Amino acid sequence: MTGGAGPGGTSGLERLELRVERLGLNFRFTFAFHAREVRFECDYGEGYERIFPETFSFHASVHDPAELFIQLEDLLHRPELISPAANLRDSQDLVVRLLSSAPRYLAAMSSRLSATLPEASRARFDQDLALFCQIGARFLESRDLVDGRRARVAIYHMRKLTFRSLLNLVEYRVDPDYLAQYVRGEVDPVVVTDDPTESGFFLTLETGEPEAVNRMVVRMAERAFFLWLDGICLDEGNQAFEKEDSPFDSREAEVLEAICNQKDRPIERGRDLVPFLRRPSKDCRRMLKKLEGFFLRRYDIGHSSALINHNASLAAGFDDGDRILTWHSPLNHSLALLGLMSPFIAAAFFYQRMPHIFDLLCATEVAVVNAAAIWFLVYRFCWKHDLSFFYAAVPRIGAGIIVGYLPVFL
Repeated sequence: MTGGAGPGGTSGLERLELRVERLGLNFRFTFAFHAREVRFECDYGEGYERIFPETFSFHASVHDPAELFIQLEDLLHRPELISPAANLRDSQDLVVRLLSSAPRYLAAMSSRLSATLPEASRARFDQDLALFCQIGARFLESRDLVDGRRARVAIYHMRKLTFRSLLNLVEYRVDPDYLAQYVRGEVDPVVVTDDPTESGFFLTLETGEPEAVNRMVVRMAERAFFLWLDGICLDEGNQAFEKEDSPFDSREAEVLEAICNQKDRPIERGRDLVPFLRRPSKDCRRMLKKLEGFFLRRYDIGHSSALINHNASLAAGFDDGDRILTWHSPLNHSLALLGLMSPFIAAAFFYQRMPHIFDLLCATEVAVVNAAAIWFLVYRFCWKHDLSFFYAAVPRIGAGIIVGYLPVFL
């Protein structure tokens, strides 16, 4: 079997094409975003023909998401739909290849359309993409088709696409006031009467009231965030990011992309984090602790200290949206060292000319350093029981001690 993806047709619509050599046929999958349809077609040498008499579409008045799941089920267990000469092995291999190749195809389409579609069309595309990826991942898992690495990585990729699409929907469909209340912990998106299934998600976004849409989008986006970040990115045993055939960037780059509001921008303030890491909840605090350890193991002290300080702000009920979360940077370290050393360096050359001035400068510096130490140790540590400064600063000191002195004892 061979497979390929290409832009078939005169309209330039991208399609995923798979070749089944044993049967001498071509299979084609099309995510027709403009018509909001999912098309399955086969070519036996006389042109492509629809496999199913009815094409599934993302229109609530016409179809239910369960129908797409049933079509995948039929492709898996009814080989005669593909060819009279096909057997069950052929249909199973084709479905696994289809769902393993679909995430790359959909990711390329999403990347291309992100800069061209207007906001309303982009919101519909992200809604349909998130729904398809949820159904595809559930189908692979529920039908025990994840034995091979290719299918497992495809599920991981669908989790990522689901999260990115739902995060876009939070921006497009969720009321900013509701999102602000969610971040402050004043509203809970989980309501017992809501239906969090694929069908419930689909119908709510198509026909639901604004309040129901707010709850559903935030709830599903939060769930997708934890599935992608906690279940995949921070699971260092899955080997999803290290091999050559991985569709992802490095593990650290994917983690940063997942937790940052803007790609390729470091975490400097609380507002740089996604809303799901700014909410005062147990899941949020647990995830922040895992992220602290993840970045510390990579000696990324800047991001680790930012998350430590952010976690402390959440625990204290302090809004750190505009607060600088970390001072760990080469420039800050250089300026701090230069500021502490400059009076002594200058005194080494000019002390004889102005001894009283240098005595005053050095005495003032010692007094300021002692006052800062007393303030941190007595007030912050003993009185307020706030250890965030020490947790955020000590890892760099500890790392320096280990790297500098451990060889002496070896």
